[in-house]
Amino acid sequence: GVPAPEACKGEEWCASWDVAGIAPATSVDGTQLNTLQARGVHLSMATRRTTLFVPCLLLSALLTVVNGFEVFSEQQRLVLNDPTQAVDFNNTEYGTTHVDDYWAKIDINYSPLEGWNLFKHVRIGCFVVQWLTPVAYVETFNVEMDAMKCVQFCNRTQAYLQQQACRCGLDEVQLPMIEVQGECTDTSWEVFREYDYRSSMSPSTYDVSRRVVYQIVTMRVPHVEDSIRYYIHAVNALESRPKFDYDTRLDRMVFNAVWDFGQSRMVALSLSDWGGSLDFTIVTFNSTTGSLVVRQNYYPIEGQIQATGELVTQGLASADGLGTVDILFGTYYTVVPAVLSTSTQVVHTIVAIDIETKRVLKSVTLPVTLMNLQMNCLTHVLYGAGQDLTDRYAYYSLCEAVNATMGGVTQIQVNCDLSELGALPSQVNHMYLQSASIDHQYNYAWFTYKEEATGRPLILEYHQDSKDYVLWNKESLPENAIYSSMIQTAPRIIFALYPPALRYARFNTAGTKIFVAFDAFTLRGAIPIDTDGDEIPDSINENDKATRGPCADYLDTFTMKLIPDAMCQWTTDSDFFIEIEPTSTIAPGDLARIKPGVIYSGKQTPSGVWQFSQPSSDFAVVEVPTDIPMPVVEIGGLSYIDSCAELVLDGSQSRDHGFRGTFFWALNGTSPEKPEPHIRQLQKLLEEIMVESGVVSPQVIRIPPFLLQGDTVYVFSLTVTSFWNPAYVTTQY
Repeated sequence: GVPAPEACKGEEWCASWDVAGIAPATSVDGTQLNTLQARGVHLSMATRRTTLFVPCLLLSALLTVVNGFEVFSEQQRLVLNDPTQAVDFNNTEYGTTHVDDYWAKIDINYSPLEGWNLFKHVRIGCFVVQWLTPVAYVETFNVEMDAMKCVQFCNRTQAYLQQQACRCGLDEVQLPMIEVQGECTDTSWEVFREYDYRSSMSPSTYDVSRRVVYQIVTMRVPHVEDSIRYYIHAVNALESRPKFDYDTRLDRMVFNAVWDFGQSRMVALSLSDWGGSLDFTIVTFNSTTGSLVVRQNYYPIEGQIQATGELVTQGLASADGLGTVDILFGTYYTVVPAVLSTSTQVVHTIVAIDIETKRVLKSVTLPVTLMNLQMNCLTHVLYGAGQDLTDRYAYYSLCEAVNATMGGVTQIQVNCDLSELGALPSQVNHMYLQSASIDHQYNYAWFTYKEEATGRPLILEYHQDSKDYVLWNKESLPENAIYSSMIQTAPRIIFALYPPALRYARFNTAGTKIFVAFDAFTLRGAIPIDTDGDEIPDSINENDKATRGPCADYLDTFTMKLIPDAMCQWTTDSDFFIEIEPTSTIAPGDLARIKPGVIYSGKQTPSGVWQFSQPSSDFAVVEVPTDIPMPVVEIGGLSYIDSCAELVLDGSQSRDHGFRGTFFWALNGTSPEKPEPHIRQLQKLLEEIMVESGVVSPQVIRIPPFLLQGDTVYVFSLTVTSFWNPAYVTTQY
């Protein structure tokens, strides 16, 4: 974007550009806007600012700013109560303010961008409700009633749904409930209630494949035992809709939770009881059957943490929300508190846990109090910002994992050597716990901070490779955001491989095959399979890998018109050849095009997670062979025949003409010389044979009996022209 000239400073909508021949404009009216859009330019207007997005060929420098990031923030905003609403938030909130959940995309240049509030209602289960008095609730009926409509009707009060009926609780004391175990009965009600508190021990996590935000929330449910309950609250943030069927009651409070979308599971820490031992926690989601199946498992790990100075064995587990996961290596990283003998400052012990074996791979105490963790799943490097023993904030490379094979056994090794990448700027005086995100491809990280405790929240972008940073605009986050979960909605980890590209499609010298080669291993036509219902592929069926089959399975209809009914044979995961039929019309210079949606790259990582490419849609120009010889002509047949016998001349043993080289038969003379009518009769016969053969030149000709005359020598010739080069001609008599 070019700064607006002085003449525009007072205008509400103002811009000045000269891009691809578009004249500068002091204002943009509807006509000019349409003209710009028609030329491939998109205008996005905001108050006193005009943003111009142009194709990369016109302004490639924009790539250094835009980068294609999809960073969102789930903000907890402190807002005033609406005095017109006669509700008190489930009888649990008092005063003049409350906290709203807000979802918005954030951008280094264009924030704040408009977002929307998220739903705070949670489906808490099914209950038999006693309606003691009609003044304790309000009711509505609708043949199209569903949970969403019911919750919206009830505003912030507790909602009860039973088929077409929706009721809203006004006096919950007069509405005692008895919980129904298992499926809802005909007489029970589905109950939806706003959560009371967001857990401060875990930021929101994001299920990339299902496009769902998960929040760990606490609820106080009246009239039931264990009235304080913990839930995973699910919201389709991109559509601003609750995902009630994914709301899950937790057996216990979990903390330091992160979402491992490679295996459709949440990994976290938890306590067997308050003050009890520390457990590793896995909550697995599977929706392949059409309904969600959730499994919660807990594994003791406290005894495996052996780092110097760690405090977890003294009952001081870390519950500050720090956690991240290496999806491709299947490793969960978190922290527990520790002390060093040289300082009174509480620092952190990094704990790396193998998710599959539930084994602690590494625990090491660092001389740093960490504020956030970020894992680059493509490089397997753990980063974090923190405060050292001199109260100085810096950004660090903490650990690196490698895939090692020892004694025939492949395992993950984690090495933690603290390396400072650089001090954070002087503006960073306060930081939020685990309010951070990372882009794995560019290796950029984002986290929030404050210049002063009572100031507004700000965003810092750190570039790990170059060890420098960028401070975002101060308005990137709203001033009333008391906490923001930073979420990269397009991490590009599972689909991190490039689609297979064609290296070449080339005829062999004989012309009987076209060899096709990719630049990467493919799945040979096998299609990635989603095994847990999250719309991200998890594996393949090895039996689906092709060895031989119709080329129509791999090449598009355009190509198949040139090679009808052709068969293809795979020789490696990267190579196959097309078997050319005499009726094929494909020639050098034609295109061989891959059929969309069938040729993927894929590899399985040490954690068992598969990485895939998008399907190839590449094409290649069919090439001539690398070696083009001169045709060799061989004619078979009898040199002496009776005039009452058929003459058969066979040139099919000719070679090096490219399989579809041109065969031209001719009568070159007789001895003794015969009358012209007889010669013309034979020549006409040869011409008819050539015409009747169509696009395929006749390699064998037959002259009927009684047509040749006795005591005569007939001289026939066969001229073969190379299919590859018409200048390569050989004649045999």
